[in-house]
Amino acid sequence: MNEPFPGLFFKYINDVLQSKPYTQKSIGLDPGFGSSAFGVVITEWVDNQIRILHAEEYERPEFNNMINTTIRLMNQFGIRPQDYSSRIYVDGANPEFIRSLKHQQGERPDYEDEIKFYRSNSPGIDWTQNMIVVPVHFVKEHKKMLAHAKKIVEYNQGDDCDQSQIR
Repeated sequence: MNEPFPGLFFKYINDVLQSKPYTQKSIGLDPGFGSSAFGVVITEWVDNQIRILHAEEYERPEFNNMINTTIRLMNQFGIRPQDYSSRIYVDGANPEFIRSLKHQQGERPDYEDEIKFYRSNSPGIDWTQNMIVVPVHFVKEHKKMLAHAKKIVEYNQGDDCDQSQIR
């Protein structure tokens, strides 16, 4: 397989059979309901590389179809709710989608109250470590997320990168 950008940190996988069963996986969801598309990206961290397992966008999808699609993709790529090394990151601009997905995963749908509880009772604790479905306000966090991605790509050109060194 030819890499689109030789030497870059990201590796693309065209076949789901190539994904590893016990790796840290992440799903990024941008529920752009209305006029924009719904985006899904699934990655895994394996052999000190981020591999893109799946990337797709859906034009004007229905709410329940995207919940079902997310569940189907989780099953397809072996992402289990009980596996706390994997996360689903969802744009916080769509709280109804987050609540519904959290409910499907057996998490508290009143996540705003849960976050407030952690922030007031355990300041400094990373409350995201206690969630599978993690709300991320892309509008507020986009610069930080982009800087983090840049750091990952540039770190030693992505070779032999220890995940703890890029946080």
